[in-house]
Amino acid sequence: MMRQSIITYDGLPISNGGAHTLRTKSPLVALEQVRSFNASCTNAVLPKNVLIEVVTGEGIPEEFSSPLIKQFTAELGVPKQRGLGASIGHQWPLTAQQVDSYVDLIEKTKPLPIHLYKLQSIAVIALFEFHLTAPQSRIILPNQGAAHYGRYSPGHAQLLGESHLFARISERSTVSLFLNFPFEEASESFRQSVAFVQEHLPFSLSSSHWKQWRLSKSGASYVGRKFNVPKAHT
Repeated sequence: MMRQSIITYDGLPISNGGAHTLRTKSPLVALEQVRSFNASCTNAVLPKNVLIEVVTGEGIPEEFSSPLIKQFTAELGVPKQRGLGASIGHQWPLTAQQVDSYVDLIEKTKPLPIHLYKLQSIAVIALFEFHLTAPQSRIILPNQGAAHYGRYSPGHAQLLGESHLFARISERSTVSLFLNFPFEEASESFRQSVAFVQEHLPFSLSSSHWKQWRLSKSGASYVGRKFNVPKAHT
């Protein structure tokens, strides 16, 4: 049976820059912040996908990017490419065990060239999928998982009941979040769960990007409405 309701946080949408910016210029610190949140508030252990990307074009000196592309091709194989307007992103998949050494490489390569549109000239990109855990106990909160919500998709690459974190680790690191709090109403348990998550994030959750999703009258989909999150009692 599909659940009647769930509350989500989508931060930040493309219209608001697409991600939260971490307040550190150290890739190593940014990686530790992501890992600390995952360890404290989620059941995530390893990233689902992780890669390293080198961007060329739009003012990035060839003498910066060319040696990196040559090195990574020798170490990791032929890269995939994606178009970024007049720029190109060259991407190599990494294993979870390779992440630390390549983030350390970025740390040692600073300062990085500044791209015209603020794309990071080199970054480790990781996607974590997870379920949220209860404050303190580390027990997975019940009623998570796409099956509870008919595998309904509220947006691109999103499923109700399934949370994820998308991190770009570089000299300017960013995090995008889609968090699913499996509570049907704004109960005290819900407020405590939000406070717990906020406590372990290195940035503030926006008050503008919450929705409550209610099962439609037909029972075949969900309808999302903006939602104001009350503070937890202290």
